[in-house]
Amino acid sequence: MKKVAYGTALIAVLLTFAAGINATESIESSAVLFLLLNSVPYALISVFLYFSRHQLMVWVNSILLLVLSLAGVATLLYEMFIHKDAQSALAFVVIPLYQLFIYLLLALPAYLFTLKKNNKAG
Repeated sequence: MKKVAYGTALIAVLLTFAAGINATESIESSAVLFLLLNSVPYALISVFLYFSRHQLMVWVNSILLLVLSLAGVATLLYEMFIHKDAQSALAFVVIPLYQLFIYLLLALPAYLFTLKKNNKAG
């Protein structure tokens, strides 16, 4: 499951970079900064997945990485290529923030549950 999640995240990062490079006329430092900002949720969740030792957290992190990767890329591609308007570029700022918020909202209770369960067992 981890390998599938890692592969999906890598493809999501590559598609995000491709969409960002396609959307900009020239590669500037600000454009690269926004592209790196878009890869932060994928990298962060991948790191949490790598260090997950409890089986529940492996599943939660894997599923969230898969879902957030697919939803993030789909939303970005929709905003940049299908529903074009003057604010489409804001998707590069808003999507990673939503992804991080959703991850914290869903993974934190699972982490607290596993922490409580491990403290009872120990």
